[in-house]
Amino acid sequence: LLRAASQIGRPLTIIMAGTDEDEELRRLASQLPAGSRAHCLGFRADVAELNALFDVFVLPSEIEGFSLALLEAMARGLPCIATDVGGNREALSDGAGVLVPARNPEALAKALASVLNDPDAARELGARARARALREFDVRQTVARTEALYESLGSEESR
Repeated sequence: LLRAASQIGRPLTIIMAGTDEDEELRRLASQLPAGSRAHCLGFRADVAELNALFDVFVLPSEIEGFSLALLEAMARGLPCIATDVGGNREALSDGAGVLVPARNPEALAKALASVLNDPDAARELGARARARALREFDVRQTVARTEALYESLGSEESR
């Protein structure tokens, strides 16, 4: 993310939850455009609340399972950009977000600049993310689908 942000050419405030600052991050942050700030918050249990501070949610993982943080950002209606790893493709399908290749700062920079430079498109992207999160990943929907699966498996066993 810091490598991508250094290519955008405008000041940004970057908040990184789940990451502790180290020498490499300090070095990369020093290459950000003038006026930019990067904050490493370490482990946080309040990421859902932090989302209220964001204009864009970026998940630049190299490996990922199915990210709860991404789903929380989607549910909040944030425009989401994530690398095409793990469950991110499923979460952001149907136009609910932007996927970029992992380890590709240029692609991430292009996607981030596009979202930041077009507030109307960003709002629409966030609205699609929220609609998908509520439609597909709401806990009530997940429980209902799981119950239906168990019921179908149970009825197959009784045959």
